[in-house]
Amino acid sequence: MLVEDLEVYQGDDISVTVTVKNADGTAASLAGFVAKAQVRKTSADFGVVVAEFTATIQANVIALSLTNAQTVKLAGPYYWDVQIKSPAGAVTTLARGRLLATEEITREAGAEVVMV
Repeated sequence: MLVEDLEVYQGDDISVTVTVKNADGTAASLAGFVAKAQVRKTSADFGVVVAEFTATIQANVIALSLTNAQTVKLAGPYYWDVQIKSPAGAVTTLARGRLLATEEITREAGAEVVMV
């Protein structure tokens, strides 16, 4: 499993890609797989999902994204991971790590930010 810490600037759109390969280095087939990635305040947090990435799969690449509307609510340290579910129902965690959200300076006039 890949351990990858992400740095996010509050209020920005972000995109991350995860390329999945077989043990021999060839492209893995993800046909029929579904990807899911979430952000939580702590790694053992069974409660609130702070943000859920939009996840799409094309060939052996998983594209993950968060919108500025999602990241504007983030400030400080969080944890994230991405999992795939096979057509047979097997779940595999591909990557995990910390997500550090740096507070933004520039905001829309009159914008109120509620942190989670």
